[in-house]
Amino acid sequence: MNKNINKERWQQAYEPAPASFRRAMARALDQTKEEPNMRRFTRRAAALTVAILLALAGAAVAVNQSTGVLDFLFGSDAPKPDLPLQTGLPQINANAMGTVSVKVRDAVSDGISLHMAVAFTVKDPKDAILIDYDEPYLYDPGMEMYRELPVSEEGQGQNPFATQAKHANRCLILGTTMANYDGFDLVSDVKWTYEAPGVLVIDYVIDLRESTYRTWASKPSFPLPDPLKLVLTPTLWVLDGKDVYAAGYKHKTLEQGAIEVTVICNDLGQRRYVAANLPYEGEDYRVEDATFIATPLAVYATYRVVDTGEFPGMESTSPLNAGGLYFDLEDENGEALLLRNAHLLPETDEAISFRAEHYYPAHALGDALTVRPRAYVFDEEKQDWDTVYLNPFTLKLKEESR
Repeated sequence: MNKNINKERWQQAYEPAPASFRRAMARALDQTKEEPNMRRFTRRAAALTVAILLALAGAAVAVNQSTGVLDFLFGSDAPKPDLPLQTGLPQINANAMGTVSVKVRDAVSDGISLHMAVAFTVKDPKDAILIDYDEPYLYDPGMEMYRELPVSEEGQGQNPFATQAKHANRCLILGTTMANYDGFDLVSDVKWTYEAPGVLVIDYVIDLRESTYRTWASKPSFPLPDPLKLVLTPTLWVLDGKDVYAAGYKHKTLEQGAIEVTVICNDLGQRRYVAANLPYEGEDYRVEDATFIATPLAVYATYRVVDTGEFPGMESTSPLNAGGLYFDLEDENGEALLLRNAHLLPETDEAISFRAEHYYPAHALGDALTVRPRAYVFDEEKQDWDTVYLNPFTLKLKEESR
């Protein structure tokens, strides 16, 4: 397979997104800019994919004192659906850590994913706390000095408590927090916000589907039990003026917790759809089939994609896997569904056939969806990634009876 990419040929091969779609995307992105404190990270995606998705992902939440899962899902000022929130969840060792208290505020599940809002509050009011993904923006290795947390490269806004965090007695950094079951971390997505310099609230998204873990060498035991007992393992260290992501630097762990919490994996009702007009032949890729599941929490899409030739990407087992192929959606009214999370899972050893699992905000589906594929090309001259918008196509949806 030829992986020498002619970038100009690709750019000329595909029509640009129409103005109506760009306006719809702009409206959706403007909503995220109105509440700039929310951030997100997808741990199982590659670093490139994370940065790209962050630029286009999720609604932000405003600062308040009771941020919960529905704020992360729908926005703090948006109307909230009447969902069976889980509050007062049984927790063990929630106050056992010396520097922070841990409180699982609430949780909600639709049987496919579980969202759990967890607040980390410093015990010493002179301390502050930041999630480790925000730490690089506090330190500028080139200037060797602290600086205000800027508008991040991901476009997710500015931490209003950066100054307080910088001048606090101690700035605690919350590192990777796993949600372990059966010895495996089930966290697939992380979003977070700050309510104060000493209060960090994180939405941990747990993927409950066995199919997501199918390519693992080993995986949790399925079906998952309900109720589900998880062990949260937050790790903390103290900011010491060094960029923890700099090559060769290792931080010293201050403490690690082990908080047990028991949650319920509700099924809130699902509507299932299949695309009736596939396969679709794209330029050097083919979509064999597509299914959609709409729940009160999200729209989950699964596409089976086959690599049929040259595709933008770096040298890798598969160019589709390297560069990434992602599908934004537009409904029949021209409203854009922003892609919030995605996994590309190879189905064959040759990595020619992929199962692409995409996750979108909750949305009522109709009879059709416009798919707007995008890929990423690494520009050797600029040493940076460019987005290539591929030809759009329409899926005719047929609802399945359960």
